[in-house]
Amino acid sequence: MTEENEKGRIEKDDAQEATNEQTKERTRRALTGGVAAAALVAACAVGAIVGQAFIGQEADQQAKPAESQQALQSAVSPSDAQAEEHVWKPMYSVVHVDKQTHVEHRDATYKQETVSETVCNDCKAVITGKAQEHIEKTGHSGFTRGVPVLEDVLDAPAQDVEVTDREAHDEYRLAGYSCECGKMLTLDEAKEAGVYSEADKYQAGNDAAAAKN
Repeated sequence: MTEENEKGRIEKDDAQEATNEQTKERTRRALTGGVAAAALVAACAVGAIVGQAFIGQEADQQAKPAESQQALQSAVSPSDAQAEEHVWKPMYSVVHVDKQTHVEHRDATYKQETVSETVCNDCKAVITGKAQEHIEKTGHSGFTRGVPVLEDVLDAPAQDVEVTDREAHDEYRLAGYSCECGKMLTLDEAKEAGVYSEADKYQAGNDAAAAKN
């Protein structure tokens, strides 16, 4: 091989080697750029997730005061709500009341009456039914029948008597309250809600008296 041919071959090899180095450099740059781009995409995704979480937490914090305010408004006393939403009317029921009595002891009573008796002529003792026995024992001269004598006579014997305090009857009594919407309150619930009125209780008695008359 001539010196010129050898020199040409060396120059050709050097050119090929330079081309290979340039290709490797471009490949390294492409790989580095891809990794960086992937890292950037990942960082953006993480940032988006964190941002959404922060936004959600901030929304929850903003919603809590509204919920607290709503709960506070819901905590209005039942009496206020009922007074605003319902028109309460008293309800009455008919209750039967049994006869009420008690027992009293009464002593025997007497009254004075004029009666005909047999009287001893000497001692003036009343010897009705035992005149002959009296004469024999005392030796008195005799007796007289049909003598009018004023005496205490039993009027009523001693006894226990049942006394009526109140006859059996029906009463109108306040039973509760009702609204046109169908809701009802017992007396205890009405008192707690501030609906109960003594006037309604007395009205029941007036209605009972009117019905009786």
